[in-house]
Amino acid sequence: MAWLQSSGPSCITDVEASGVEVEGPTIVQDGSWEEEEMTMAEDTKDYVNAAPWTLQMIKLASENARWVKSSGKCEVPLRLCVTVNSEDLGPSAKYWPRCALLHRCSDVTGCCNSPEMTCAAAESENVQLYFYVFVSRAGVQMMTFANNTRCSCQPRSITTNLPASGCKCPRHYTAELRNGQCMCECGKGKSKCRRLYKGRRYFSSSDISCVSRGECSTPTCEFGPFLLKLKRCTKRRERESYTIARK
Repeated sequence: MAWLQSSGPSCITDVEASGVEVEGPTIVQDGSWEEEEMTMAEDTKDYVNAAPWTLQMIKLASENARWVKSSGKCEVPLRLCVTVNSEDLGPSAKYWPRCALLHRCSDVTGCCNSPEMTCAAAESENVQLYFYVFVSRAGVQMMTFANNTRCSCQPRSITTNLPASGCKCPRHYTAELRNGQCMCECGKGKSKCRRLYKGRRYFSSSDISCVSRGECSTPTCEFGPFLLKLKRCTKRRERESYTIARK
């Protein structure tokens, strides 16, 4: 691959004559470089000899480019430690372990050739993990997370507006990713969702099956936990009894 391009005899002739194989991206020079005095072979040679780089440096840069291309591909997600938290139980809840091991795609996972591109999740799946939780007493809680399974370079303008990939929720709920955790939230302007959220409406059989199979994350509720067997959220009048039962 050419290292330097110009309208006249180029530096590639001198590089090839040296016996050093040069690979790497083509550097297209601005039109201001195409001056008459730079078209002479001896002037071009003097320019290369006076440049701050050497043929050995060019070779090392090409080797590094090949290494990044082969080893820094945006394909395989990186395993990271994601801090566990839950807004349902409040900030006083303590989890053990404190982190979940999840795979993530980001710009530290793989390298994209353009600044307009970012390494983002192309495919994801929900995983269910169990944690010890300490509030007033010890217990066990299941939590659902989105786990990236494949990465790809995608336009930043698109990925910033994408919904939570791999994060699925019951109907009327909105999927959100918070610190790697899949959350099913209910917006204030969604009347049907608010009735589910307050325990005034039962979830459909398809939603219950989705949550039971682990394909959907557990929906958040206003007054307590989601009651899978009852197919609804905790009601307001049940909030006190639920709190007492936990103590």
